[in-house]
Amino acid sequence: MLYTMLKNNYVVLIFSFLGAFILNHFAPDITNIVHHTGDPSTTTVFLILSVLFGFGYLANKFTTKTIIPSFVAIMLFGLVLGDILSPATAIVMQVAMVFANLILYLG
Repeated sequence: MLYTMLKNNYVVLIFSFLGAFILNHFAPDITNIVHHTGDPSTTTVFLILSVLFGFGYLANKFTTKTIIPSFVAIMLFGLVLGDILSPATAIVMQVAMVFANLILYLG
């Protein structure tokens, strides 16, 4: 039953957005943990890139058979994950802008 429910792309997207809300809710705790690591700047870069790639992959994978275009889902994920992506450095934001342009124009 769970497999047939997860086969529906809309259900997976709803659970992904719920996960993004939960991750965003715990953003202060996550940044506190990151600041206690050996190299907080590198850990922040890897955290932000993994969040961007992870949710970008989910949006691209599960919007194929829906009426929602993938770039709309990716922008909504970006809005939802605003707090977790806020400590981004200039390099990470430039990388994100390059990938956002690729996603928008290459589909």
